[in-house]
Amino acid sequence: MKVLHIIESLDRSYGGPARSVPLLVKYLNKLGIENKIFSIQMYENEFNDILGSNDIDVVKVKLEGINKIKYSSKLYTEIVKEITNDTIIHVHTVWTYPAYVGFKIAKKYNIPLVVSTRGTIYSWALNQRKFIKNIAMWLFQKDMLITADVIHITEPNEKKALVDIDIYSDTILIPNGIELYNKFDELDDNILYKINYDKSKRYIMFLGRIVHNKGLHFLIDSYDKLKDKYSDVEVLVVGSLED
Repeated sequence: MKVLHIIESLDRSYGGPARSVPLLVKYLNKLGIENKIFSIQMYENEFNDILGSNDIDVVKVKLEGINKIKYSSKLYTEIVKEITNDTIIHVHTVWTYPAYVGFKIAKKYNIPLVVSTRGTIYSWALNQRKFIKNIAMWLFQKDMLITADVIHITEPNEKKALVDIDIYSDTILIPNGIELYNKFDELDDNILYKINYDKSKRYIMFLGRIVHNKGLHFLIDSYDKLKDKYSDVEVLVVGSLED
């Protein structure tokens, strides 16, 4: 089996998928599955510490035109060159050109297609840049979701969000995996200093973009109810502020 993964960007600044997709590939490789990631290179000096240390096969094609579309004329041909009789295409993005290319190739060559929506189909997300997304939905995005062999979701509400826009394709619920290497005591001293780490305390960590759909408000509300009973517990929020 050979899986061709398509993602907008692998730069660390791209957020969660730039880590979760390489980690997925790392462990699929260990299972003896052949993988290759295709990505748009948006910057000259992109950085991703997972790639270099895990022998992950990556093809980057340079961005052409405006950033939001993620277009590159070379992406299509680079993917087609890697097609074999046992290929699966796994698209880890929607709305932009890489998603369209993955859909177009899977349809043309009759290749099984897996789509990871990654929280992009919630109503609040659809209302961001709504005009552009409506165009994409009309041009290819709805057909892509309807004809996908399976849609990968990471939490149950994603299925409801798909049904809300009349997408009834098969879904599979698989949360993103994580690697747990370090304890707090083993982290870099500079990191510990920045978070005011206290060995006498226990921490509940939120790690991710600080946006409404990540559910941080639920964590804060729960902590508010428990903090008096567990005085040695603190909430640590780590992530970029976007909302």
